[in-house]
Amino acid sequence: MTEDVRQAGGSAEYIVCDLADGDSIRGAVDWAVQTFARLDVAFNNCATFVPVGHLDEVAESDFEHAYTVNLKGVSPQPCLCSAC
Repeated sequence: MTEDVRQAGGSAEYIVCDLADGDSIRGAVDWAVQTFARLDVAFNNCATFVPVGHLDEVAESDFEHAYTVNLKGVSPQPCLCSAC
């Protein structure tokens, strides 16, 4: 996507971060603000899942990771919103 934007004459960048880690999100936001002087839009394109199997056999840590990434990671993070 970024290459398509660049080839069309625009400016685009992307950054990878761990949506389960608030520090990683803050780092991505800080990078965007330092690079572009502000952040207008953030597109979080991620999801994870628990291993296939019976729900009562899923490790709590696997469930917590999926919850953190899929629900908390894509919600308006205080560390994301306060930087703009």
